[in-house]
Amino acid sequence: MEDLNSRLDTWIQTAYHRAPHGGLAPNTTPLQRWQRDIERVRQLPPATDVRRLFFYRLDRVVRRDSTFLLQNRFYEAPAHLASQKVEVRFDPIDPSQADVYLGGLFQGTARLVDPVANGLWIAAKSEPAPAPERTGINYVELLHKKREDGDV
Repeated sequence: MEDLNSRLDTWIQTAYHRAPHGGLAPNTTPLQRWQRDIERVRQLPPATDVRRLFFYRLDRVVRRDSTFLLQNRFYEAPAHLASQKVEVRFDPIDPSQADVYLGGLFQGTARLVDPVANGLWIAAKSEPAPAPERTGINYVELLHKKREDGDV
């Protein structure tokens, strides 16, 4: 591999960068073009995860159960994204996890759904809503009284 990389670098430095290209201004080489605009080139901060810059980006709708389908596999998104349209960013070579964005802001990491673990999960029983407090007003009786009094 080292030998191959060495030969590729030699070709790039001696042939590719020094020969004019049809996609550039007439008689302009890639090296000349690069040097002309070198002050415009921005460097990435050292802490940048370059791998993430090449992630695929797809829109998905998160279902009510906080899952979405990506490459024929279900992922679980953060619960607050249920019923939202989100952007999913993922490595196509290793789709074991995906980053979820809403409105361009990172919301969290989605993980592959484990159907076996989800099948064993027992949902907490919800408590019934407490009965409303009695006000002492009976709407039907009030209407009936109004009708007897001739007000309706």
